Amino acid sequence: MYRDNSKISVLIPDAHSKYMPLVLNCLSLFQNVRIHLLSTEKFNAPRFSKNIKSYSYCGDKTYSEKWVERVQEAIKKHQIDIILPVQMESFPVFTKLQDVLPKKVALVPLPQMDSFKTASNKWFLAKHLEQYGIPGPRTSLFKSSQKSLDLDFPCLLKPMKDSGGGEGIIKFSSLEELRGYLIEKKEEDTIMIQEFMEGDPIGCNVLCMEGKVLAYTIQKGYLFIDKPYSPQVGLYFFKKDKIYKTVSRLMHSLNWNGVANIDMIYNDKTGEFKILEINPRFWLSLDASALAGVNFPYLYLQLGLGNSIAKQDYKLEKYVNLKGLYLLVKKNPKVAFNFKFLWNNTSLRFALKDPLPIGYHFLWRSRNIILSKLKMEKKKS
Repeated sequence: MYRDNSKISVLIPDAHSKYMPLVLNCLSLFQNVRIHLLSTEKFNAPRFSKNIKSYSYCGDKTYSEKWVERVQEAIKKHQIDIILPVQMESFPVFTKLQDVLPKKVALVPLPQMDSFKTASNKWFLAKHLEQYGIPGPRTSLFKSSQKSLDLDFPCLLKPMKDSGGGEGIIKFSSLEELRGYLIEKKEEDTIMIQEFMEGDPIGCNVLCMEGKVLAYTIQKGYLFIDKPYSPQVGLYFFKKDKIYKTVSRLMHSLNWNGVANIDMIYNDKTGEFKILEINPRFWLSLDASALAGVNFPYLYLQLGLGNSIAKQDYKLEKYVNLKGLYLLVKKNPKVAFNFKFLWNNTSLRFALKDPLPIGYHFLWRSRNIILSKLKMEKKKS
C-alpha cells in the first residue's frame, strides 16, 4: 500500500502514444511520481521532458519479443512499482503479460477482453446499447450493392473502430450520394451508417473498477477548429445527474476496469442525449480534467497500487488548450493579459514549466510541413 506522499516509480511502455504528453502534464503535478518511458521512437517530444527520469528506445515494433524483453529490463533497472499503458493497443498485450510480470510489480486495472472489444468497435457497442436499453443512435450496416437503407437521411458514415479526431466520419444527405461515394471509392466491404442527430457533442470521462464509476468529469465543447467532427479546443465542465447515471449504467453493463472517454450528443432543447461511442483509453482533454480537480492518470496509479479512491469533485470552469488559446487571443487580444485565466484554465502552465517538448514538436511539425510543400512543388514541376 502506498501513501499519497510515497515515491512511485512508473513505467509507461508505449511512450510513442499521442496521449503521452497529456499524461506527462497530469503526472507532473505530483512530485512523488518518477516516470520512466519506453518507446519505439528514437526521438519524440516526451523524451525531452524534464518530468521524466529515463527514456529507453526499442527499435522493434511494439509488442515484439524484443520489446517485451525491454519492458522486463526496465522493470529491473529502475525498480518499477507499477506499469501504466497509455495506448489502447497495449491493453490486450498486458492482459496476457500480467501473469509473467514480477509479482512485486503492479499493473493498472485493465478492461476484460470481451468488454474491450465491445467498447472499441462502434457496431458492437451499438448492439450492446440496444441490448441493455441504453440510449444510442440508430445504427445499420450497409454495402454499395444495397438499394435501400433503414435509416432516414441525413446520416453519417463512421469507421467501426477508433479513428481519433473525427477522421473518417462523412455526412450524406441522400442514398444516391452515399452509394455514389462508395462506388467512387470502390468500397465493397460492409460499412457502418449511423443516424445524424441535432445537438451538441459532450463527453464523460471515467475511471472504473469492476463496473463501478470511481471518478468522472462531464464536459461540453464551446470552441472548435474548422475541421468537421474535430475534437474541441475549448470546453467547459458541467454536471448533469441523468448523464452520470446513464454512463454508470453503461460501465456497469461492461463490468469496466480502467479509464474511458464516452462521447455523446446532447440536445439542450429536449434534454435528450445519446451515447455515440466509447474511447477505451485516455483522451485529448485529459489535462483539462486534472486542472478541474480530477487527475485521472494519478488516480489510475493509486487504484493499481491497491489504494482506495476518495470521492472526487471538479470545478465547473472553462478550459482551452494551446490551439484554443490561439483562437481566443486572435478574437480578443485582451485574453493574453488575463494571467489568472492563462494559468488556471489553459495548458500554457504546462508549456511554460516544461518547454522543450513543445519546442521539439514545433520543429518536428515545421519540418514535416516544409518537406510536404517541397514534395508538392516537385510533383508540379
